[in-house]
Amino acid sequence: MGTTNDKGVVHVVTSRDSKSLERSIIEVTRSIKLLKVFNPNLLIALIGSPEVLRNTSLPKTDFLIPSQWPEFNGYMGSKIQSILLSPFKYTLVLDNDTLPISDISSGFDFLNNRDIALSLDSEEEVRNDTRGLTNFQNGVMFVKKSDDIITLFERWTTTVIGKGPPTPTRYVFSKLLHDSNINIYTLSRNWNLRIDDPEYRYGYIEPLLQRSLSSARILHSHLLRPYAIEIFKRHPRFEHIKQIL
Repeated sequence: MGTTNDKGVVHVVTSRDSKSLERSIIEVTRSIKLLKVFNPNLLIALIGSPEVLRNTSLPKTDFLIPSQWPEFNGYMGSKIQSILLSPFKYTLVLDNDTLPISDISSGFDFLNNRDIALSLDSEEEVRNDTRGLTNFQNGVMFVKKSDDIITLFERWTTTVIGKGPPTPTRYVFSKLLHDSNINIYTLSRNWNLRIDDPEYRYGYIEPLLQRSLSSARILHSHLLRPYAIEIFKRHPRFEHIKQIL
């Protein structure tokens, strides 16, 4: 699928205050460090607000791109810029609190016959919607840039601005996907294992947990909740991953 330079990873980092800036820098630094070790051939682009791009503690990336929607700063809506500003034809959009702990380059193969690949939310249907719409996560997305995709992300931008930047972006995005002709591939948990999910807090059958952790390519967690940290420590390669971080 194209050349290596066609493919890359995009993070979007913005903040509302010094506290959120500090946490975002810590999280995206972890994500980028892991990417560089496990995916050394993937290009990385960082889209950021001015205070982020000035930060000298960030790991080096291949592209530094100024964010263009300051009204989104510090909100989930910031990631809407990821495709509109991406320098790649095939983009992996990663939330800043993702932990790519394996080679994830094969995920771009999902785009051979599809426009976008993303995983289900734990609440698999959009709440309060009588149409039974699928509720997708958008913290890990493989996206092939096209006119239809650009239109989708432009509509996402306009809708979230209209509703207000704090609005839950995944519900808006899921509804727009439903109303589009975008060809979707649904990722398994291996590509977006949310160890912050409350199901781990209340107990998870140990063999299933170990199988999930062993096969996971991307973990997803702010690593703020004690039970999420404990789950992370139980990963079979935790000591190796810890050395990278």
